[in-house]
Amino acid sequence: MRTGWAAPAAMAVAILVVIAGHESARADNDALWADCSNADQHTTNDARIAACTALIQLGTLDAEDLSIAYSDRGNAYSHEKDYDRAIADHNEAIRLSPRDPAGYFNRAAAYLDDKDYGHAIADYSEALRLDPKYAPSYDNRGLAYLGEKDYDHAIADFSNAIRRDPRFTAAYIHRGTAYEGKKDYERAIADVDQALRLDPQNAAYYNARCWYRALQGVNLKSAEADCDRSIELNSQDAHAYGSRGLVDLKRQDAKAAQDDYDASLKISPKFASSLYGRGIARKLGPNADTAAGDADIAAAEAIDADVADTFAGWMGPGFSAPASP
Repeated sequence: MRTGWAAPAAMAVAILVVIAGHESARADNDALWADCSNADQHTTNDARIAACTALIQLGTLDAEDLSIAYSDRGNAYSHEKDYDRAIADHNEAIRLSPRDPAGYFNRAAAYLDDKDYGHAIADYSEALRLDPKYAPSYDNRGLAYLGEKDYDHAIADFSNAIRRDPRFTAAYIHRGTAYEGKKDYERAIADVDQALRLDPQNAAYYNARCWYRALQGVNLKSAEADCDRSIELNSQDAHAYGSRGLVDLKRQDAKAAQDDYDASLKISPKFASSLYGRGIARKLGPNADTAAGDADIAAAEAIDADVADTFAGWMGPGFSAPASP
């Protein structure tokens, strides 16, 4: 039997699920507990929910085991994006075991996935009051602050997570994202450097460093090399091709940009920033296709109304989309 600590399902960079052991007094229900807790990491959410429900309905569990069953079922509901049911289950888990920080951590994760950042921050704060040494609580609260664009508090929490666990690679990546929000690309790159020292085969981390170098616009050759390495490690990441497309645009290579955005969109056809970038690339160079470029830009803006402003920020001061005749 075990208590689960759930990581937010929606984060681009996942953190490990940390589990605290708890021995069940009812070995005859081991199969149900195994499914409820997803012990093999392969149990479907429906099977988890059914197993947890069966345990809850036994009527024989003590308060601690019953709290665990509600908590694990709440985590399964979160993975189904059924946040109302998830939070209701976590409420019951907390009622049954109010001194267990996992209950607050798991409810906070549901709030975080549902973008209810205020409630997430409050629950992570309570989890930290009960267990101030647990690095993922700092990291996840930092993600909630990041969602609120409160970059200074986010950086403080990510730094606290790193102090408690210097090998916590996700915390370096998350802090880099907060530094990106402050346009402090040097510190963002330094954090990715550290993450790559710890995990040198991680494609997403190479993409992150490519992205920050592209935004910085200083060392575009190194940015391209990072994107190349990211794609070599994972050729199915639309973001990496999109990042390299931005590098191409900043190097004024419209053909290469169009090719990279084509590759990105082949993987993710509704990736708004890649549609917009390809639209820009199609309207540049000696073989410009203004009509196709305008169609891409219109399609991107239909998906994300703010994509033009976002893209202009990435390109930097003085950028404006090529005008149509």
